[in-house]
Amino acid sequence: MKDLLKQKWEAGMSYDQYITMLENLVEDGRTTGSNQSEAYAAHTKMAAQRTRKWNKIFKLKEDQLLTFGKFKSAKKNIGWLMIVEAWCGDVGQNLAPLKKIADASGIDLRLVLRDDNLDLMDNFLTKGGRSIPKLIAIDLDEFFSLWDWGPRPDVLQEWYLEKKKSSDFNYETVSEEMHLWYAKNRQSELVGEMISMLGL
Repeated sequence: MKDLLKQKWEAGMSYDQYITMLENLVEDGRTTGSNQSEAYAAHTKMAAQRTRKWNKIFKLKEDQLLTFGKFKSAKKNIGWLMIVEAWCGDVGQNLAPLKKIADASGIDLRLVLRDDNLDLMDNFLTKGGRSIPKLIAIDLDEFFSLWDWGPRPDVLQEWYLEKKKSSDFNYETVSEEMHLWYAKNRQSELVGEMISMLGL
């Protein structure tokens, strides 16, 4: 695992590189991965819009900045490696806020594409599935995983798993409800979970 994490970390994209790739894909009507359908291209366009929106409107409050600043002051050599795909709705909702949290905490964030890195993904499954995003906190001195998070805040994930048990489960309807939840929650659950994960 050590060699795998080191290799993936070193090959990871920066946030800016990922955003450039994302914007180019939208411009070309394409996406990441093997499924280049119109539907996936449309999902990519929507994910890019959400990423831009959160990048613009999400701001950490003063007390949150101070809290994450404590982690920065501790100067721990930790990196966040995030497994993503351009078409993923939850990536669109969580990436920009996680980048701002990483910056406030002095953590380098890098990204890799799931379908190009299944050897990594398969070590971080969610209930046996390749759910993304998956955020892996890595000790950059010894290259081991400290913890992982994803694909969405716990309360939303629990709600989703309950809905999935229903005999009349409809992904489109449930997905719409999830994105409404993100809009109303305004990332407060995500911020709280990251504070907890970082031990602050």
